[in-house]
Amino acid sequence: MALDTNILEPIASFIGSLIAIFTTLVPLFFRHSRARLRTDIEILHLIQKNPDYREDKVYKKVKENLDKRILEVYSESKLSELVRFGYILFGLLLIAVFGYFTLSLYFPEFSWWSILTGYFSVTGIVFILAGIYGRGKVFEELKLIPKSG
Repeated sequence: MALDTNILEPIASFIGSLIAIFTTLVPLFFRHSRARLRTDIEILHLIQKNPDYREDKVYKKVKENLDKRILEVYSESKLSELVRFGYILFGLLLIAVFGYFTLSLYFPEFSWWSILTGYFSVTGIVFILAGIYGRGKVFEELKLIPKSG
């Protein structure tokens, strides 16, 4: 049974919409930028100006949170190696799937959806580079996140 070519366009637009939502909203929830760390350290210093800050529950909570986030940002662990491998795998998947959709939408007759699917296919290259060189360095160079330091 042959796959109907008319069904490729709605599938590509649906998957493209999901990927667009995923790639724009999810990073906002998981950002651990150094600018936020700097702000939290300033808050901690302001709390420490109080002479009885060691008994303060807010100080203890901020200090625990800050210590945990510093470890997340600056530590290299097995998890980060797994995440980097995941970036490479996800990039290859984006290139393969959306490359196929782009070619199938472009060659029979040009469709404007091929621009969206082509964009996601090229985005796979960014994910592969982020997996190889590290997310922060690649995304900073592409000006997707502010440079640290």
